[in-house]
Amino acid sequence: MKNITIGLILLPISAILQSSLLPYSDWQDIFKLDLILILTLTWNIAYRNNTSMYWALIGGLMTDTLSVNYFGTNVISLLFASMLANVVNTKVWSNHIGLNILTSIVGCTVYYITYLIVLSATGFTINWTNAQMIFLTRSILVNASLIILILPIMKILSNTIYQPRIKI
Repeated sequence: MKNITIGLILLPISAILQSSLLPYSDWQDIFKLDLILILTLTWNIAYRNNTSMYWALIGGLMTDTLSVNYFGTNVISLLFASMLANVVNTKVWSNHIGLNILTSIVGCTVYYITYLIVLSATGFTINWTNAQMIFLTRSILVNASLIILILPIMKILSNTIYQPRIKI
């Protein structure tokens, strides 16, 4: 329950910042900083419980509510990326830094590819030029780098919340 409470506090604030302040920054022409994706994937990597999938639902609903695109696009994309992070980061591999880096890169890639596929399936025309792919690659690398930088803080927070019970 604390997991969802933290999500209900952090994700709406991040969604408002992402939709109101970040579009006016200078670096938005170079790469897209996606705060909801960063927080959701970081929490799914750090928190070793399936209830972290609620972060994808909450963050996707918040982002879809404040965006101009079709409703549900962010929810579907975040859920796919979060499922990947939950499957890969089991209790055995959750502390492996190489796997965390790979999960963040692949999770961001899955998010953006799913997002573009859902948009194109709804009739939205997508420009698949080399410039768009370079922009997409830069966005994936920047968001994945920020996930790795925030991950130790989220792991500390998740370890204070989630204390596994010992069964004898």
